[in-house]
Amino acid sequence: MRLISSIAQTKHVDGFTLTGGDPLEQPDDLLELIDNISHISDDILLYTGYNFEEVKKNYPDILNRIAVLIDGKYVETENYGEKLKGSKNQRIIVLDDTKVEKYKSYIQSSDSDIQNFFIDNSTISVGIHKPGYEKELDQALERKGLIHG
Repeated sequence: MRLISSIAQTKHVDGFTLTGGDPLEQPDDLLELIDNISHISDDILLYTGYNFEEVKKNYPDILNRIAVLIDGKYVETENYGEKLKGSKNQRIIVLDDTKVEKYKSYIQSSDSDIQNFFIDNSTISVGIHKPGYEKELDQALERKGLIHG
């Protein structure tokens, strides 16, 4: 929270994405995190392998505090590079009516975005990668004379 708060003091934070493992495996800690970040942004998106109906039944307090739920297990063979959805079987459920147009517009815009962050001598790649990206990455590194470990 100190890191998030320090970033929020100098940068605009327009939302949070909570992903996993599965955040619902630690519901008490997740609820505490959501309560702490919600004063920075009320646009909180949660990925879970559970379906909406299970979340509604078992975690209503969490469901009431988030803006969007992406439900369903990730299935690599059903990854078609869709915005926000890792695989075709997942659903995008906008729970906050004030966010419907924002997400509709985002989903209709270009392909999925990948964000890469460079920290010290490491790269962190965030987002839903298309199938086969590891092979493409290895080939690109190889062309540059590097080996992916």
